[in-house]
Amino acid sequence: MGIFVFLNQGIFDYSMELKQKMRIDKFLWHVRLYKTRSLATRACQAGDVRISGKQIKPSRELHIDSDFQIFCEGGARSFVIKNTAPRRLSASEVKQYICETTTEEEKRKIESSQKSVQYSRDLGFGKLKKRDIRLIEHWMS
Repeated sequence: MGIFVFLNQGIFDYSMELKQKMRIDKFLWHVRLYKTRSLATRACQAGDVRISGKQIKPSRELHIDSDFQIFCEGGARSFVIKNTAPRRLSASEVKQYICETTTEEEKRKIESSQKSVQYSRDLGFGKLKKRDIRLIEHWMS
């Protein structure tokens, strides 16, 4: 049951308008782009989630057909909202609610940067220390 307001021209149903909007942190969690809502909130506060290149607050409302970007290590992933999610979705349902518009080149760039560097060591030398790992990363870059 919705909230109805009587106007001079007729009846306006606010419940339909409310379903069209959703907080961005909640939406990011619903469509499984972040594991928890608090991680989505932190990403918004850190500036990793942007609309039209501008940083946004976690309370920013998204609308259907709006687009947003998530910045990560290797680049930015772009998405368009098809519909707002009523609850946290299963992985198979996500495609009905968002559409990824990231280019193939950008996807490859993100994938290659996220692959972890494999460190090898001879048996008997033990675990690498943090300092050694940093030196190896410095040499590889």
